[in-house]
Amino acid sequence: MTQPNALTSPNWVDFLTVTDDVMPWLQLTPSGIPAGSALAGNLQLITSMACDWVQDYLGRPVAPTTFDRRFDGWSGWNGAYLELPYYPVLEITSVIEYWGVSGPHVLSESTPTDQVDGWQCEYLVGRLTRVFPGNVQKPWFRGSRNVEVTWVAGYNPVPPTIRVATLELIAHWWANTQQQSALRLPGETVADEYEPAESSGMFTGVPDRIVDLLSPKAQIGLA
Repeated sequence: MTQPNALTSPNWVDFLTVTDDVMPWLQLTPSGIPAGSALAGNLQLITSMACDWVQDYLGRPVAPTTFDRRFDGWSGWNGAYLELPYYPVLEITSVIEYWGVSGPHVLSESTPTDQVDGWQCEYLVGRLTRVFPGNVQKPWFRGSRNVEVTWVAGYNPVPPTIRVATLELIAHWWANTQQQSALRLPGETVADEYEPAESSGMFTGVPDRIVDLLSPKAQIGLA
């Protein structure tokens, strides 16, 4: 599933489904959570919240997500490289280089067997390199926001550590906001019953074990 992000802040896409992923993990049955019920809506909301929080924490998309951004082309040191802010890259949809008054020029991928005046990509780290025919590096055409790149970033499939961490986050919030509410005594609030779950620091609503699973995959720097 993809969605355009244009030049705005990312609107993260859910990478887990309630029926196929979340309900089996929570050991819930469809009869216990009827479709269209308030409880089903709450479970979907918690699922979307967890997917959103995990991608915010990682600083990268997990679900395949489409981005469309413009970059400056320049001829200085390391001018052959553009660093795409979201990766790993699953697909480069288009690369357009604007040559001043000459207008847009659509570039193609240059490969060992089809060497063209175009680009190459290190998909794992999101580095886009401008090349001559023969795959020799060259600077991007100099200009302000004159290189437009559309690409899909994320994971396919989603790594097991991210899946388990997100499912555990859903389970934590489900247990503390939905299951516990059914057992609440008169006069008690959510704060009276909420499980601390060994959470600390910046993420007091998230158990430490979940942060520990996710932290090796957190993207530092580019955004």
